[in-house]
Amino acid sequence: MSKIKKTDLNKLTKLEKQIIELTKEKEKQEKELANKLGAYFLEKLNIDEVESTEEVYTLIDNVIEKFNNNDLENDSFKTQNDIKEDQQSKNIMQNE
Repeated sequence: MSKIKKTDLNKLTKLEKQIIELTKEKEKQEKELANKLGAYFLEKLNIDEVESTEEVYTLIDNVIEKFNNNDLENDSFKTQNDIKEDQQSKNIMQNE
């Protein structure tokens, strides 16, 4: 059996710390995203028309199901830049 060198142990320890830091950073980013999505949803939702939290969860479930099944139109997932590029491409093709 080969001996484990001290430098190898140091490298492994360093990598282990990096993994822990990255995991914590990922969790932090996921929480921030969840908060942003929740804030956006509440901003767009007319809360006065909601009769129960169950209604909100049903709405969210429907959106997720449609997203996962790719039932939504492709354009709804495009960024403004993608839409602008598509329009420019169409214009170029029409001018040729």
